[in-house]
Amino acid sequence: MSSLYDHPVYYDVLFSASWAAELRFLEGCFERYLRGKARRLFEPACGTGRLLWRLGKRGYAVYGLDLNKRALDYCNRRLVKHALPPTALYGDMAAFDRAVFDQAVFDQAGCARRPFQPFCAAFNLVSSFCHLLTEREAAAHLDRVADCLRSGGLYIIGFHLVPDGRAECDKEHWTACRGLLRLTSDLRIVSRDRKTRLEKVEFHIKAETPNRTETFCDTFPMRFYTAAQFESLLARVDRFVVVNTFTFRFDLDDPVAVDTKTEDVVYVLRKKS
Repeated sequence: MSSLYDHPVYYDVLFSASWAAELRFLEGCFERYLRGKARRLFEPACGTGRLLWRLGKRGYAVYGLDLNKRALDYCNRRLVKHALPPTALYGDMAAFDRAVFDQAVFDQAGCARRPFQPFCAAFNLVSSFCHLLTEREAAAHLDRVADCLRSGGLYIIGFHLVPDGRAECDKEHWTACRGLLRLTSDLRIVSRDRKTRLEKVEFHIKAETPNRTETFCDTFPMRFYTAAQFESLLARVDRFVVVNTFTFRFDLDDPVAVDTKTEDVVYVLRKKS
């Protein structure tokens, strides 16, 4: 069995289809909800950095954190390819502190070191937050992110909520292409335990090129939340306020009121002063 996260090209292709909408959404959030100009950005669980390098090319100082070394290597090589410093670092998003960034505090020319400065905003848009399997890890993550943000900084976090009762969507199917590579993916929730709040996710992927076809299945646990459970977590941590909420359409002009039936949601959180 092979993990999708060990195939950075496949991961990048599968999750990059909406990058333009996500980029517009992030910059719109910075303009609309951030107090002051956005300059320094952080993506915990950055993976391949599909948005990091694009934001870096737009003039932001970008930093990432991840536990998968293959994804980090891919991310940093692409940052360097685009004349950006390799600021994607190895670290646990539930157990890092500001000191981890000391090794990658560069100016935009990639040379002079400077003391760490808090980030203006952080983002995590593809449910990576749900890889934190316990309440303690999730709370620690929110605390760590808040510690790295300036006062009033934003954390923009997207993931799937489980509505009250059975979720309406337990399966997803999509295809993605890049050049001669075509990927077909089927994702389904195999089981969901409301007592432990863990679900088993199964990911089938077929990768096709003119000369080769490869298939593999990746299975992993994720923690799930109802709207009330996530609100309870935010209250427990008490570091953020909810500024607004949106769907995965990433339309700033169409916010959504989160209720017991909401499934896909992007929370715009602001660090408390």
